[in-house]
Amino acid sequence: MPWDHLDAWAQASESERLYIVTRGTLAFDERDLPQVDWEDQAATPPLTRVEAYFSGHQLARTGFQRPFEGDVTLEVACYGPWCARVPAGAEIIAFLEMRDGALVLETNPCGGFALPASPKAERDLQRCMQGTCP
Repeated sequence: MPWDHLDAWAQASESERLYIVTRGTLAFDERDLPQVDWEDQAATPPLTRVEAYFSGHQLARTGFQRPFEGDVTLEVACYGPWCARVPAGAEIIAFLEMRDGALVLETNPCGGFALPASPKAERDLQRCMQGTCP
């Protein structure tokens, strides 16, 4: 099933975990992302943690207007040889989990909490924040 920003909102809303919804960019070294060895696919790590820096805005009832930045741990999951890809510097919608005093951004090849930013996603998520999720 296709996964989008509303699916991420629903999962985050139903979770006992605390999330901050943001729009912005991640700065990190893309060489730290998992690389698949097609000759030995079983050697692909199931989870890779990459230190990153997020810069952007936090979602409020009035939209993505509150400046927000800070260190983030990007958790990139791989399912077999398929790994999530998050390009450094691309504008994304990120659901940042507050975990033990740190911010974590989980992503996987089937969904996760790092999604492409778009005006529609921003409008939809603002409506969700106001209590009228489409």
